[in-house]
Amino acid sequence: MSPRVAAFHIPGCKSWFNSNDHGPPHFHIEELGRWECRVYFDGSGATRIERKWGRPGPTGSERREIESMSRQFRDDLLVQWKKSVCVDLEKLK
Repeated sequence: MSPRVAAFHIPGCKSWFNSNDHGPPHFHIEELGRWECRVYFDGSGATRIERKWGRPGPTGSERREIESMSRQFRDDLLVQWKKSVCVDLEKLK
C-alpha cells in the first residue's frame, strides 16, 4: 500500500509516495483517468514536475497549484518521504 501525501490535498487528484521508490525525494500525483506526474522537491526550493502518462498532462493552473503546494509544504513532504520511502538518503548525496 502506498502512503498518501498527508501535507495537502488538491481536489480531484490523488497524491502518494511509493514505499519502495527511488530518490531524489518526490511524490506521485494523478488526476484520475487523465494524467499522472512525479513531483520532485528539494531543499533549494525548486520543484520539478515530470509527466508519467496522459496528454497533455496538468493544465497550467494545475501545475501552478501543484508547484505552490509543494513549495509551501516542502518540509512536511520531506519528513513524510523519509518515513514512507525505503531509500538510504546518504547514498543520494
